[in-house]
Amino acid sequence: MKLRTYLAMAAMLLPSLLFAAQKKTPVYMWGLVTSFNDSTVYFTDIQLVEGSYTDSKTGFLYSRDNYSYQLRDYMKKEGCAHPTCVTLYAKTRKEIEKKYTSLKKRYATGGRYNVKYITSNDFSFSPISPNESEMSETAKAPKKAKKSRKK
Repeated sequence: MKLRTYLAMAAMLLPSLLFAAQKKTPVYMWGLVTSFNDSTVYFTDIQLVEGSYTDSKTGFLYSRDNYSYQLRDYMKKEGCAHPTCVTLYAKTRKEIEKKYTSLKKRYATGGRYNVKYITSNDFSFSPISPNESEMSETAKAPKKAKKSRKK
């Protein structure tokens, strides 16, 4: 019985996922790196990533986890053993600065964390592009025409 329910829910969600196209949108992003092994927190600069893509329906950044992996790989090269990376993004500079100041205030005040900054010269995000099938909208199913019946 549960399997039928899950299959029905997946069938309802599938068309909306198939028809979402990725559009090229410049976004502002920055990263936050923490480690559960020490109290050091790293902030990257706010960066404008020109070649990024967002979902045309939801506005979510395409492949957001891979941007965090870019930051994680950089931190591992710098000697951080087990970094936990978060990438935050927004479409406007004002929105991203609000998020940046909020988290910076949380970690910088109180003296509990050792806050360090990663400049754009040291690390910068590289844009991630979807493949061709994800970029263009697939052909939408034709809408059924309503037939009017007169009696």
